[in-house]
Amino acid sequence: MTAPTQTAPAPDRADRGRWSTAVVHQLRTELPELLPRLDALRPLGARRIAETLRKVTGVEAVSADAVPVLADRGLLRRLGEFEGHPIYGALDAEQWTDTAALADVVGERTAWIEASLSTAGAAKACPWAETENEFLWAAEQRGTLPGRFGRWARGDVEALAADADLAEQVEGRRLIPGERAADLLDISYTRDFPYLLAAGWLEPAGSWSKWSGTVRTVEVKLYRTSDVLALRERDGVDWETVRAVPPGKTSALRAHTARKPSRAALTRRLATALTEQHQVPVHLLHDKVQDAWSIACSPQDGLLLTRQLLLAAADGSAELEAIARGCA
Repeated sequence: MTAPTQTAPAPDRADRGRWSTAVVHQLRTELPELLPRLDALRPLGARRIAETLRKVTGVEAVSADAVPVLADRGLLRRLGEFEGHPIYGALDAEQWTDTAALADVVGERTAWIEASLSTAGAAKACPWAETENEFLWAAEQRGTLPGRFGRWARGDVEALAADADLAEQVEGRRLIPGERAADLLDISYTRDFPYLLAAGWLEPAGSWSKWSGTVRTVEVKLYRTSDVLALRERDGVDWETVRAVPPGKTSALRAHTARKPSRAALTRRLATALTEQHQVPVHLLHDKVQDAWSIACSPQDGLLLTRQLLLAAADGSAELEAIARGCA
């Protein structure tokens, strides 16, 4: 008799893909020896293998991520992959006897989990990281790599968290919207920031889109934090004077640019002044057909936007008074 067949042979009859009687007889003869081999090759994924090991050994802490470690140590057979996931021999798990080796692997995993952090946990442990991507970038700069299960040693994370130079680099490369840029400089976003851009001191380094209403998106320009912080040391700018300008007055940065802010920017400044003076929400409206801006507030707020009220909010600023007359 020939050696037992590992898999079913191909049909050996030319008519309609049939098997000859001789082949069928050989398979029947080999069946008692073939079935254990097929059973040993029965594949399962890591999760099912872990479930089987828990039932067989009573070690409840066995998890799916312990299975690849057992395979690496030659204790389980890795049979290949299914849809990109490793598969293992089910019979190995069902006939498991080495409970001590299994307990060692589980203990090592537990110890590592306690001594490490996930990427999300590592980012939270670093006060300078606002996102996981910032943490990953910083770790790459220092050559720090994750260990098993993509987790980070607590000691490595603590070293990164205490790295002041690294914190400065992360903050410097961060992209922020105009409102946050104005906050860093402690200036008014509506009154001062448009003049800063008009002077050409700051250029966008990126953008992102956000929903405006339910049917369209608007592009939000982003600025590199290091570029913003560098403006604190810009020659010829008295930032204390800029910050001391009262609401409704023209920004002291106006002297540094010959280009006036856009009508939209001036309308925002007037709306901000109204909000600060009367403590009610004010809304900006744009007529696309006329390309004109207007200011409105909800009727329930009880604020009637008369010309006198708008001119009062302009507080002597010629630019804002022109906007006020146009909106009245």
